[in-house]
Amino acid sequence: CLTEAKEHFYPVETFFIDLTLVASTTLGPALANELARDIPTNVLISGEDVARLKSEYPDTFQALLQSINDGRVCLIGGEVSEKPLSLLPIDQIAKRLQQGQAMYRRHLNVAPMIFGRRGRGFSSVLPGLLTKIDFRGALHMALDGGRMPGGSQGRIQWEGIDGTAIDAYARVPLDAARVETFSSLPQHL
Repeated sequence: CLTEAKEHFYPVETFFIDLTLVASTTLGPALANELARDIPTNVLISGEDVARLKSEYPDTFQALLQSINDGRVCLIGGEVSEKPLSLLPIDQIAKRLQQGQAMYRRHLNVAPMIFGRRGRGFSSVLPGLLTKIDFRGALHMALDGGRMPGGSQGRIQWEGIDGTAIDAYARVPLDAARVETFSSLPQHL
């Protein structure tokens, strides 16, 4: 009902994205609980956390693998580990992305199609590199509390210095675990 009312006065697209952030501290039971829900979700996980999950929490790793194979999980990531990409030359950024994709394929038999990282450190060469490495989209947001340029649109065409663009989400998602999120949802819509 809120969406229909909003469409009458402010006709723009609204996106609801379920994003599960995985860190070294949430690899075990916390991730297993998220994967046990029969709800499609997006899992943002680094390559090194995938490897650690496989070695330290094999049951949770199998649940992740099964969820990906069942189509209930969209894998988001791209790098083995996060380093400040803006400080690296383009060939090193490309190498890091290719190493990341290889690590995901080695452990999960699939590589992420959506690029994402928790922290800042984006580079203006990323859109061109991501499209060449077959990424279909990206999260262009800092999920570590850092600041990034804001805009009025949540979904953007992120354009790099070479003119290549990739679809991206540019707004930090609202935390569904917080009561304030639901009480302020009409204002956000």
